[in-house]
Order: sequence, then C-alpha cells, then structure tokens
Amino acid sequence: RSPFQLALPMGKCQSRSCPRRSSSSGCADSLPEILRPYTADTELRVDVEGLRQFLKLEQGEDGERAEAWIAERSSDGALMRLDLLLLDEAANAILDAQAAAREDPRDRALSDYFISASHNTYLSGNQLTSSASVEALSHALRMGVRVIELDVSDGAKGSPIVKHGGTMTRPVLFSDCVAALLEHVDEETAPLIVTLGNGCGPEAQREIARSLRGILGERLFVPPPDGPSELTFEAVAGRVLVRDKPSRCVPELLALVSIANVRIAGTQKGGSSPVPEDGWRKARLAAAAAGRPPSSSIDEEELLAAAAAANGVAALRALTASELLRVYPSGKRVGSTNLDPLPTWRCGGQMAALNYQAHDRAVWINQGKFAANGGCGWVLKPPRLLCGASAAAALAPAPLLLRVSVLSGHDLPPPEPGLIERSLMRSTSRSSRRSLFASEGSGGGGRPDSPGSPNRCKPPARKSAVDPFVVIEVTGAAADAADKCSARTQTVSGGGENPEWGETFEFEVAEPDVAVLLFTVWDEDVLSADDFMGQYALPVRCLRRGVRCVPLRRADGTPHEGAPCLLVRVESESQKQEGKAI
Repeated sequence: RSPFQLALPMGKCQSRSCPRRSSSSGCADSLPEILRPYTADTELRVDVEGLRQFLKLEQGEDGERAEAWIAERSSDGALMRLDLLLLDEAANAILDAQAAAREDPRDRALSDYFISASHNTYLSGNQLTSSASVEALSHALRMGVRVIELDVSDGAKGSPIVKHGGTMTRPVLFSDCVAALLEHVDEETAPLIVTLGNGCGPEAQREIARSLRGILGERLFVPPPDGPSELTFEAVAGRVLVRDKPSRCVPELLALVSIANVRIAGTQKGGSSPVPEDGWRKARLAAAAAGRPPSSSIDEEELLAAAAAANGVAALRALTASELLRVYPSGKRVGSTNLDPLPTWRCGGQMAALNYQAHDRAVWINQGKFAANGGCGWVLKPPRLLCGASAAAALAPAPLLLRVSVLSGHDLPPPEPGLIERSLMRSTSRSSRRSLFASEGSGGGGRPDSPGSPNRCKPPARKSAVDPFVVIEVTGAAADAADKCSARTQTVSGGGENPEWGETFEFEVAEPDVAVLLFTVWDEDVLSADDFMGQYALPVRCLRRGVRCVPLRRADGTPHEGAPCLLVRVESESQKQEGKAI
C-alpha cells in the first residue's frame, strides 16, 4: 500500500490500530454542561454579560468582534437561548472567515500555488458513454474549479466539438462551452486555465481561436508575441489562460496559448521509476522553442512511480517549485472514480485533476483545501514547497494536537440511499462497506446523471428510523494518511434529526498548515451499505476554537434546505519539537 494513499474511514475509531494519531478520550461534556456555567436558567438562556463571558472564555473571542456579535443578537437586555445562537452558521461557523479570507500576494508565480483542477470537466458521468454538457462544466466552475479540461475534435462543417475522443460519449459544441466560462470570470476572480485536448484539424483549430477571441473578448489573456517570460498571478487575474501542446497548434491558435503543455518522455507506471531528467530537459526545450512557460501532465500511476523512487519526492518538489504539473486519473477509471489528490500536493504538484461528476471523498477533501484564500480556487503552497526556500522554510511545522468533541446534530437531512455508486461497495463485510472508498477507487464515483439533474437535489423520503454516526478524518500529510488518522462516533439508534453524541477524539496533526479536516454523517444500515447524510471539510489552519457549527452539505457540495449542522467543540495546542525537513 502506497504511503501516499488517503486515510479511509473504517467505521470504528482508529485509536485501536493507531493510538498515537487518533484516540477516543471518552465522553465529552454534553452541550448543556458546557453552556450551563454561562446561562441564567435551565432553558440555557443567557444575558448579555453571560454571553460576553462565554465568547471570551469558551470561544476565545473578545474585543470588537465579540461586541459586534453581541450587539446584533441582544435586544433590550432580554435573555437569549445560547444553544440556539450557536446554530447560526453565519456567526458561528467552524470555518474562521478571517483566516480563510482572500490574500493575494499578486506578484507570485503561478507555480507557487495549488490550483483546484478538474479532469474531463465536460462529462456528466462515466468516461465511455455519458454526455458532454455545459451544465457539467458549469457545475465544476460553481464549485470553485479554476483548471478545466476540454477535449476538442472536428465536428460537422468545421465546427469544433467537445467529447471524450475514441468513446461513445455524446458531444457538445466548443463555442457553447466557451460561452459558459464568461459567468465565472471577471476582474475580481482568480485566473482560469483551460487545458485543451486538441485533436482538431487546421480549420477547426482556426475556429477554436475565433471562438476564444470572439466570445471571451478582454477576458482572454493573449500573451505578447515574443511570449511571456514568466506568468504572475497579478498579470493574469480575472483572465482565461489557454494551455495546449504548441506542436499541435496552427499559428492562429498558438498565438493564444499562454502555457505550453509538453509531454515528459520516458515516464513509467508502476514500481519505482524516477522522472527522467532527459525527459524534463526535452520538455523544457520544446516549451522554450514555442516561447511559452512549460507545464506537464502525467497520470497518477506515473506520479506514484516517480515518488517511490529514491529521493523521488524531493526531485518532484524541485521540479514543481518553478514549473506547473497536472496529475490526472488513470485511464482505468472508466467509471469516473477519482485519484487520491494528496500525492500530487505532497510532491508540489499544482493541479490534482478530479472528476467532478463523482461527488465523493476526494472532491470533498479538495473542496476543504480550497476553502482557504476566499475560496478562489488558488491556495499558496507552504514555504517548504516554494522555489528558493531557505533552510528554515524547509522545516516541517510543529505538530498540532487537535481535540474535537462531537456534541450533537441538528435538523439532520434525510439519508441519500444509493447516491454513492454501487460499484464502490465491493465487499459484503460491514467493516469494508464502511471503508467506502477502497484504494483501487480511492475517492469513488458519482451517479452517471448530470451534476445539475433534479434527481440530485430532490430530497429522498425519510425512512422511519435514522441511526446516525459521524466520521472525522484528518488528511494532508503522508504521516497522517499512513496512520489512518480518522475516528468514528457511536451510532445513535433511532437518533433521528437531532441526535446527541458527546464524544471526544484527539488527533496529532503532523503538518497542520496543509491538513484538511473532513466530517461525514452516515445513517447506519444493518443489511445494506450505510447511507450518506452530509459532509463538510475545511483547512485545519482555518479552524475556530470553541463550540462551533459545522454546516452539512450534500454530496455534490450544495447546501441543504433547513441548514442542518453538527455542533462540535474544537480545542488545539501546538506540540513543540525540533523542526524536521520533510
């Protein structure tokens, strides 16, 4: 098993197999027990001074921020239900809006960022027989994706079409896809990179160029004739950048290509095989000949083979410190299951391209990671992965001891049976069923209907008894993944919409600056696979201390009606130790 593979939920708290990383520390205080010292009566009502003390001592908030919170909610000294105040996602979300706010060091090179990326963005389902659609593309863009892929081929009468080449997928017009981009690009947005899989003849390529110029207008970044020496975030903010293989482009299209997509010759799949230095050198020369900054695409198997070689991770980090790398799913994933994005990020790769038609764990973690920086789809790499990092910057941060108490659920949504593709439920054993995403299909796949289909948003009928449990995972570092840094609450039999748990778990987070915390809620079934109820992910570095609201999202990332949530208590402390190079 690769040390890079994702930590998977195993249905039981992982403390039994990995006490160093995740442990259950017994029952937490219940929500009423936490709140009672600050309240005036048994109904958990609080006056202004009690609320002020709660915010200061429990939530770690005082000063202007706390006073503004109090002023918005207090009315003529009337008592307030503190437990109900905590359910307000806008004011009490677990995501710290200040820590996650947009921060653009705009002079940074594009290679200094992780970028939310997608694979075959136009497909609504599997890789062989589904339809290409504008809605699938728009769904990914609404989810914050900033690197899309369009495979373009010759259509009737010279009109380029988008479809998965060599398959029975149904096409959509290239011009319709380009028009859909306009809604997601303006002067305030981060750059949007369009990777073209260019299988067109000369005339269709000229039509591609005409569509890009005519539809996008000033939103299209057109490089200077002699080519950009280096692209910075500031230079291309709010623009669409075209990424293509220069050797395949006619002059009219090449003039619009900002980033050269060059193949690294000699990469291997399986085993341990470093990225060939000669292959990188030739790729750079090919890009230089076209006067464009170089980038490369490899599949997940090639990445894992390169990383497994001696000093493989260090070599990949050195290369990606100054050049863009996109990693896409293996061709074996015909059901649109997803690759594990963590190896790409750990090796410094900027773009882990996911199948966004699969509403699965890999996509949820990706959404959590890119909740930072205002959710713009671009997140700065940590200093140790940047070009020219100093010796001090190359050290790992001190581990973080993270304590999460799952207190209660509120207005939980009905289960969504059958949402996760049945092919992922390979085993009939209960423990294997709870490990929903086996390493072969890590991340899993979604239903083959359109991401925007009404079937996805129609609330399923609630069964007579709901038996919810919560899985908590910390992912991000190889050490966390290898140790299965995850935990599971007990099932609340018949817990329904408002269950109470009162369980605490501890995690030693190896690299808190890149870690993602994922919550998933499930309805336990005895005779079939557990049913999905909700999920939410966020960067560990953007957590808020105290009793916080975890808003639950559908599998496709959209909000539920009725604002279902968990209430959890978050505590953390830095574990002092000598820094280690990683």
